[in-house]
Amino acid sequence: MALLPYEPFRQIDDWRRGLVRLFDEGFWKEMFAPVGPRVDVYETPEDVVVQCEIPGLVKQDDVSITVDNNQLTIAGVIKRQTETTDDRNLYRQERFYGRFSRTLTLPAPVQEENVRATYKNGILEIRLPKAKSDRGRRIPIEFQ
Repeated sequence: MALLPYEPFRQIDDWRRGLVRLFDEGFWKEMFAPVGPRVDVYETPEDVVVQCEIPGLVKQDDVSITVDNNQLTIAGVIKRQTETTDDRNLYRQERFYGRFSRTLTLPAPVQEENVRATYKNGILEIRLPKAKSDRGRRIPIEFQ
């Protein structure tokens, strides 16, 4: 009979790994997915860039972008073009339409007045120039 070392927290660790696997897989991932359009956020040396997937926008008034206190809010409405006939057979309806809103905390302070946004091929790209901070500036020393 082999002797096994005593590991008092082994069962707790196995239980924790099971919970992580439960919440990282399956319908839980979709259930707790963020509401609103999907986004990618990344930084360049000069900008914070947000790319937002919003297919179906027709005009500029369909979307609103606001920046306030290091929070970016993207809100709007996607209108669906519907057919006038009522005798069609609808088998599946997965495309999103209606009102949407998404608020993100930005990873760096930005200049709110110089934000640029472009929309092409269903992707809304928002470029937010980073705010110049006084961190890292040289402090003069007074010699007496």
